[in-house]
Amino acid sequence: MQKANNSPNNEKNFEKLRRILTIIGESLKEYFKQSIEKETNITPNEISIIDVTSQDFHSSRSKTHFVTYNLETEIGKHVVYLIVKFSKDEEAYIKEISNYEILSSSLKSYPCVLVPPIIYKSAKNKCIIYEAGLGAVSYTHLRAHETSLHLVCRLLL
Repeated sequence: MQKANNSPNNEKNFEKLRRILTIIGESLKEYFKQSIEKETNITPNEISIIDVTSQDFHSSRSKTHFVTYNLETEIGKHVVYLIVKFSKDEEAYIKEISNYEILSSSLKSYPCVLVPPIIYKSAKNKCIIYEAGLGAVSYTHLRAHETSLHLVCRLLL
C-alpha cells in the first residue's frame, strides 16, 4: 500500500484502509474462487489473503483505490485486481450507480468497449467494487487474439 508521508495520522489512515480492504476481501472469497477457477479450471477450497496493496486517487466526491489482493490457495498463489470506490456521501454514491447503469446500457452496442462489472456494492458504506481483471496479460498476448473489430475500435481510441 502506498503511503504519502510518515506522519502518525497518515500511518493510522493507512492501517485503517488496509483493515477495511482486508475485511472487504474476506467477503469476496467466493468471487476470488470463481476468478481463480476461470483462470486455472480448478476451484480452490481455501483462500488466504496474503497481502493487500492499494494505489489511490482522490476527487472531490470520491476516493478510488486500485487494489491488488495477493492470495494463496492449495493450488498456488494468485493475484486479483479490483477497483474500489468510496463515495463521499450518499448522493455521490447514488449518482455513481446511476451513471454506471446509463454507461453500461448505452455501450452494449459497442462490443470493443469494456465496462467493468460491479461485483459488490454497499449503500451503507457508500462503496462500489468493480472487477479489474485477474493477473497480468501482456500487450503482445492481447494483440495475438485481436480481431478486425478490435483493430477498428483501437484505431478509434
